[in-house]
Amino acid sequence: MTDVLIGCAGWSLAPGSRAEFPAEGTHLQRYAAVFPAVEINSSFYRPHKPGTYAKWAESVPDSFRFAVKVPKAITHAQRLADSEGLLDAFLGEVTALGHKLGALLVQLPPSLALNIRVAEEFFAGMRRKHAGDVFLEPRHETWFRADANRLMQDFTIGRVAADPAVVAAAAEPAAATDKVYFRLHGSPQVYYSAYADEYLNELAARLRSYRDAGVPAWCIFDNTARGEAIRNGIDLMRKVSPEAVAPARGHRVREHAGDATSAGTAAIEIREFDEKDEQEVVSLWDRCGLLRPWNDPHKDIARKLHVQRDLFLVGTVEEKIVASVMAGYDGHRGWVNYLAVEPSHRRRGFGRALMDEAERRLSGLGCPKVNLQIRAENKEAIAFYERIGFADDSVVSMGKRLRKD
Repeated sequence: MTDVLIGCAGWSLAPGSRAEFPAEGTHLQRYAAVFPAVEINSSFYRPHKPGTYAKWAESVPDSFRFAVKVPKAITHAQRLADSEGLLDAFLGEVTALGHKLGALLVQLPPSLALNIRVAEEFFAGMRRKHAGDVFLEPRHETWFRADANRLMQDFTIGRVAADPAVVAAAAEPAAATDKVYFRLHGSPQVYYSAYADEYLNELAARLRSYRDAGVPAWCIFDNTARGEAIRNGIDLMRKVSPEAVAPARGHRVREHAGDATSAGTAAIEIREFDEKDEQEVVSLWDRCGLLRPWNDPHKDIARKLHVQRDLFLVGTVEEKIVASVMAGYDGHRGWVNYLAVEPSHRRRGFGRALMDEAERRLSGLGCPKVNLQIRAENKEAIAFYERIGFADDSVVSMGKRLRKD
């Protein structure tokens, strides 16, 4: 196993970095030709079949490692309590990665304070079922006390070193000392900001120190919203081991489902809208029945490009646009419009993936809630949004046109 495992949260390839990767293969295969590890975040939102994990494992080099995020059903819904059945199901899926399963990541909600009894029961249950590396990313100050540290040590659970850090101690790895995990979300703007060269130089020196001491070290970049994770990850690898950044040769290519986003789904790449996409996107909206005589889609696009254009996303398959979403945040609520998926590409998780990425970006701006409008007769759309967690707010939607299109 590689001593320093540098990677990203998800294997989406940022457009500006594609030259760093082989031209052929799935997104995961191209990613794995450069990076030695990846963090699967899509498992946090929904389960994957064991066969999907097995295919991912088959498609990457033997030395490649996956870190997998524990489902939010365990960490956020159950808040670690009474989750044995959910943990059994998750481990039954993820162990299909075989020896390429490198670590499990348990990220706790910011509101979850330390409850020694609940935490001990959860850690004990985890260790009865799984002997591999486990890392905890707590986000409430009570988890950084000495009693929490002792509890994690008792069960050989490593504490993530996170940036931004919720308290000073959160910036340093702790508890289990035979392994470390850095998780970098972007600072000062979470998910968006790139890390400066000075920061990466200091981090590279630390990672080399861990490597030289024989301590396996993970470093995952989660600043994926504008593709900075890929660039920062490659820069850091060059600083730690310059010879390591070279595309893999002779690795067999297999076509299969891939986890193309931080939220993840099969064979789709999500990126920001570009002006050259305009006609292709409008045609997509037309095929999806989203156009209305009173709304000029070209004017809608032009206006959006002047306001939070980074929240206008498209999804592509083999460079063809098959999905879109236009999101925005007014300081009070987030809004979603023009969610569209090519009819021939529906029921593959693409709409959910676009929404996951839009919600991720809105959350990074501090948005507390997302609203949207659906025509009452559109039962299929209502059912879709209900499946991904939206609910009827029982309010009257009113509008007033300020200008004619």
